[in-house]
Parts: sequence; C-alpha cells; structure tokens
Amino acid sequence: MSQDRAVSAGRGALLFVAAAITLTLIGLLPLAAGLVAAPALAVISRPMYERLAAHLPRNAAALIVVLAILVVLVAPAAILATLAVRQAPAALHEVQSAVEQLRVAPPPLPHENPDTLIARLGNRSMGWLSAAAGPALGAIGLGIVDLSIGLLGLYFLLVAGDKTWSAVRKHLPFSPEGSEGLRHVFVAVTRATLLGTLLSAALQGVSIGIGLRVIGNGAPAFWGVVSGFATLVPVVGNALVWVPAVVATLVQGRVGAAIVMLVFGKAIPSLVDRVVRAAISRRVGDTHPMVTLVGAMVGLRLVGPIGVLIGATIVQCTLTLIQLYEREYGLPWTDTKVG
Repeated sequence: MSQDRAVSAGRGALLFVAAAITLTLIGLLPLAAGLVAAPALAVISRPMYERLAAHLPRNAAALIVVLAILVVLVAPAAILATLAVRQAPAALHEVQSAVEQLRVAPPPLPHENPDTLIARLGNRSMGWLSAAAGPALGAIGLGIVDLSIGLLGLYFLLVAGDKTWSAVRKHLPFSPEGSEGLRHVFVAVTRATLLGTLLSAALQGVSIGIGLRVIGNGAPAFWGVVSGFATLVPVVGNALVWVPAVVATLVQGRVGAAIVMLVFGKAIPSLVDRVVRAAISRRVGDTHPMVTLVGAMVGLRLVGPIGVLIGATIVQCTLTLIQLYEREYGLPWTDTKVG
C-alpha cells in the first residue's frame, strides 16, 4: 500500500513539475529570441574568451567579450545611420528627379492626370508609412530587449564555462558519448550557419554595389553596405535596395540599366547565396543545404529574425537526436538498435 502511495505521490509531483515547466515556457516565449541567441553567441565567441581568460579573471574576460560583441552589433548601425543622414540630400534629389520625369511622361492610364497620379501615390505612401511605423517601432523595442537578454545570457554562460553543459548533460537520457556528439553538432552547425550567412551577405552587398556603380548611382559603396545588412532582414532582404533602383531606371527609360541592376541585384546574389551557404554548411558544419534552407524558415517562424541564424542548428540537432535515439534505444516500430 505504501508503495502505491509513493508511486501516486511521484506522479503527482511529476504533474506539478510539468505544469510549472509549461507555464515557464509560455511566459518565456516572447523572449525566446534572446534566450536562443545567448548559447549561439557563446559558441561563436568562446575562442576569443578562452584567449582572454588565460591572462585575465573570468569575469573581466567575459565582460570584454560582451562589450566587443555589442560594439560589433551596434557600431555598424550607428555608422549606417550617420551615412544615411549624409546621403539624404542626394537621395531626395533623385526622388525629385523621378517625380519630375513621371510628371512629363505619358500617363500610364487614359484620362489620368500625372499630377493626380503623383498625389495619389504620395497619399498612399504616407498612409503605408504611418501604418508601418507602429509595428516597426515595436519590433525595434523588442529587438533591444532580445539583444539585452542575449548579451546577459552570454556573459553568464562564458563565466560558467563547462558547468552549464555538465548540468544539461546529466539530464539527457543518452550516453556520455552520444551527448558529446550532440554538443559537437550544435557547435559546428551554429558556426557554419553564422559564417555562411555573414559571408553571403557581404558578397551580395558587393554585387549590388557593383551594379549600382555600373548604372551610375552616386553612392554605390554606401548602398552596397546597406544591401549587405539588408540581406539579413527576413523575407524582403536586399530587395529593399535593388528593387527601387530597378524601378527608378525604368522610370527614366533606361531599360539596359534596369537589366544590369536585375543581374547584379537579383541573379548574382541568389547564386552567390546558394553556393556560399552550401559550401560552408558542408565544409564546416557537415550540413545538407536543404537543412540550411528549411532551418531558416523554421527558425524564423519560431523565434523571429534571429531564427535565420539558429534555425539550421535546431533542425540538425533534431535530426541528430532521432539518430541518437535510434542508435541507443532503437525505434519503437522496428524494435532494433543500430550497431
């Protein structure tokens, strides 16, 4: 009887634990991006931290790494903002030139006054900007919170060292060898994904900058850098830069320039992205290109923009968990183990 009570009490305790974990996860869901970013940043910055920790206290070394990453993330945004302010007069002049060309061009629709068409486009653009301003500001605020959580988590992960992994590993239902294999996959795929993403973004920015230079843009280097950063924006990516350039050249009647911009803005960057990501994924992370593609979509849906960098790791670790379970326990429907 006492044994039955003990079993019942154990089940009740497990239920309470499961309920507490579920409620905690639901509460942490809005902060998932920052929490996921912390271990990813720790994997990437670990070599730098170990070099510093060999000469400095662990806390000081971790703080320097966090500050360095903060500068790397914030400094480019500040530089771009400064350059954008400097480029604003030239951009405004180009917009005014495009408007004048629209004004004197034949109307696209019969009985349509160009001034009326321009006014309508302006009103719709202002309405769209007003509607998008609120969500954009909200996204910026959430991004700042995620960045703060990610950097704070990074600091504690670096200071804790291997203690964090040891605490996680003892709760994994796998052998020490299997658990270490899972850790290796996480580290390798995370590094490969980040390296591939950043290198691809840089090369795509160079391609778009060259295209803008060829068609006679006044600031190709600036917009090339902007394109590189815009490549990291989910869904729209660097189309934020090359699509307006194509539209502007078409408005000016420069069909050849529009074709050149399509080649350097769309065709070449798409090819570069596929080749670079596939090559680095295979060489560094031993990851199939399809995992990288699907992982970006999965990560984006789960945790937002940061998921583009961590999504492939989630998918590859899931596949590794299935293989690990099959090797150590066998699949229930086959009742066999892989030797």
